[in-house]
Amino acid sequence: MDKIVLFTVTHIFVFLIGFSIGIHLFPILTATQSPNTHLLQQAASKARYQARFDRSILGSDILHRGKGQFSITHDSIVMIGKLPPGGDYRLYLVPSPVTNKKEFLAIKQQSAQLQAIDSFNGFIIEIPNNINVDDYTGIVIWCEQFNQFITAAQYR
Repeated sequence: MDKIVLFTVTHIFVFLIGFSIGIHLFPILTATQSPNTHLLQQAASKARYQARFDRSILGSDILHRGKGQFSITHDSIVMIGKLPPGGDYRLYLVPSPVTNKKEFLAIKQQSAQLQAIDSFNGFIIEIPNNINVDDYTGIVIWCEQFNQFITAAQYR
């Protein structure tokens, strides 16, 4: 009987570890290739606004921190930096400063969701024609799947 309990407990433990590793590796394995540095820098050179992600932002925990700079051009948002791998990241334009999950959830309905982020080492996201970046003051990267605040920055 003791062998059966030990066998069950150890197999459940190994399964949970494997499942956790899989959750973290899956986004890395399915991520699209990041644009090359030259393309990112060229796109960012046309910026109307710029800001930096702060690794010490209050709402980011040790596993969920963005690092780098983003630039907003007339028709795109360019991020040069790194994000922690994650499942269902979305980029939002927000109308007021945000530093944590609670603040973001309070204004999520007034925010503009752009598109999914599927690259963790820099990206270029097109801004739809119906969105005016001057109506917003910052961006938030949010994980929809786990309802998790990743990072934010203010550009004006």
